[in-house]
Amino acid sequence: MLKSTPGILVDGEDNISMAGQSGVLVTINGRHTYMQKDEIVSLLSATPASAVGTVEVISNPSAQYDAQGSAGIININMDRRRADGFFMSIGSGVSYWDNLRQNTEISLSYNHNKLTLTANYSHAIGDYNYYYGMHRVQGDNTYASTTDDTDMRNTIAGNVNLEYRLIKRVLLVVALM
Repeated sequence: MLKSTPGILVDGEDNISMAGQSGVLVTINGRHTYMQKDEIVSLLSATPASAVGTVEVISNPSAQYDAQGSAGIININMDRRRADGFFMSIGSGVSYWDNLRQNTEISLSYNHNKLTLTANYSHAIGDYNYYYGMHRVQGDNTYASTTDDTDMRNTIAGNVNLEYRLIKRVLLVVALM
């Protein structure tokens, strides 16, 4: 989701930057998450794009954020439609380029009166090959350096959230990741 957001760069090691600067603060529904980078990556990987209402990019945060949001703030507003019932979303894909890769994303939601229960699961399994290098001609000499790299990271992520609205402006949230 963030990789397709204009002005946001997510590199191969899941570092998030804005305008070439690191130190981006990620908030959810306007609240600080107090999570480490790998925890935020895991949470966002397990959250389907259909569960996100809007993504706000704040490139000049106010002084209240001090050094935490020095490069900017990304506020992810979750979609909070309140129709009663059971909802399910499933997405899956398979690709092949030197290696077979497969990814699946499942999202379940149950809403009833003041109670909402959601569960998300995702995985990306398979190896990714990278071919890169350098070819240089200097005078009569030719220099070539090629590298074949295989990324064997397989990721599995999931979360379960239970929300109960005590009164109109008070929401009790329990989350398991």
